[in-house]
Amino acid sequence: MKLSLINNQNCFLSMLVLSLVFAAPLEGAERAHEHGVGSLSVAVEGHDVEIELVVPGADVVGFEHPPSSEREKQAVIAGADTLRDVKGIIVLSPDGKCRVEDVEISSGLLGDKKDNHSGGHKHEHEAKDKDDHKEVHSEFVAHYHFHCDNPKQLMGAKLGFFKVFPSAYELEAKWITPKGQGAAELTAKSSSLTF
Repeated sequence: MKLSLINNQNCFLSMLVLSLVFAAPLEGAERAHEHGVGSLSVAVEGHDVEIELVVPGADVVGFEHPPSSEREKQAVIAGADTLRDVKGIIVLSPDGKCRVEDVEISSGLLGDKKDNHSGGHKHEHEAKDKDDHKEVHSEFVAHYHFHCDNPKQLMGAKLGFFKVFPSAYELEAKWITPKGQGAAELTAKSSSLTF
């Protein structure tokens, strides 16, 4: 029963994060895949914090085409490993006493087998066969799940993301917490969130 409750909470939090992502105004749609610009969504519910970071592959590894050389394959693996190192990417305010419980990194560049196409499956090899690289998902998506012992004291977060990935210059951040919701544009010079 406890496992079911945890799964339901995680599902609820994931839906909150996704709703933040898809609730963006249409005027930003043309910036959906602009090099240097990514998105950060944060949802706080009870003792759990869900964070989703979506960034162009070019900002993580320097290219967006399927890796063709061993050097490019190693760059993709290194980029994913860097995103997995949560402390280098984002640090929640210490008074919240939060710890990382799960990290998931996905990207078409990693050769992920899952996809989000409706009505069928288009995999990377099919895109290559058609010589149509639009099917390859070149973004990196990092999903971080935290558990906080003192969530009422969680006041915000600081990002190391811009130091780790200097070609990125903006993250469009959105958050929803028990205290309210908000949005901000984060940059290397302004890389802190206050919830």
